[in-house]
Amino acid sequence: MTENANQPTISADYADYVRQTATQIERDNPADPAMMEHAAKLRASIEGLAPPPVTDPRSQQQRLYDKAYGCEPRQPSEYDIDLQDVVLPDGTSPAQVADDARQFLAAMQVSPTLGAMIVRDLLSDTKPDPEQVAQAIDAVGVPYQEALRDAQYVLDRGGAGIGGKQARAADLGTFALVQAALFGRHLRKWAASRPA
Repeated sequence: MTENANQPTISADYADYVRQTATQIERDNPADPAMMEHAAKLRASIEGLAPPPVTDPRSQQQRLYDKAYGCEPRQPSEYDIDLQDVVLPDGTSPAQVADDARQFLAAMQVSPTLGAMIVRDLLSDTKPDPEQVAQAIDAVGVPYQEALRDAQYVLDRGGAGIGGKQARAADLGTFALVQAALFGRHLRKWAASRPA
């Protein structure tokens, strides 16, 4: 355990709230030295406790729309990558694979739970039998080819994949494929009417 692990921290949302409050105090009381000092003390009170502010290039309208659809940007640090049962090729750095996986998942905007399933399936030595997966998916009323298309839409958002290897929806197991396909359909609807 690192020595920073025991230091107190605050959430990014609370840190933003404190920063916004300090800014509002400064706007409302520019001529009052006591209030200006209070605003400075508020900012200083979160120093070292708050994660660094993340700049968001989205407009207010886009932020509200994204939140309503549940398609908000994600940070690589949100993903816990477990490579314990994964056999990596000789000379492959587990730290680099985990970092690639975090970047890949954040670019796709998937939940950490779905991300863990995707990484597990993509890095597995054992690939699923396409016929068995197709039968299982067809049995629940989702056409296999549509599931592949929608899941691939999600995977393609991840860019180069993990370790530079392009991710293929056909390499996902039944559960991850269905979940990625459902998220892919949702992302298409979100993207179709997102404000510019």
